[in-house]
Amino acid sequence: WIINSIRNIPYILQGESIKKLIVKLKNKIDTGIIVSAGPSLNGAISEIRKVKDIALIVSTDTAYPSLIKQGISPHLIVSIDTQIHSKKHFYSK
Repeated sequence: WIINSIRNIPYILQGESIKKLIVKLKNKIDTGIIVSAGPSLNGAISEIRKVKDIALIVSTDTAYPSLIKQGISPHLIVSIDTQIHSKKHFYSK
């Protein structure tokens, strides 16, 4: 976990400033949805789709494939379990 985090430092440093993100999403920042994988996600997809243009959507890496399959692109994706196999969640099937 530590080694993988260290390997990601160059990519983190190349990322955009959080200030740019705030400006880009300033009209969406008042409302936010955190989407994680689990049995309730399938039932919540239609509700998430209704607000995708007016809310900031933050997805876990494990929920990302389900959102993409439903045509919902989250604004942010978080990956907390930084294992090498976690990258599979970022590839469409």
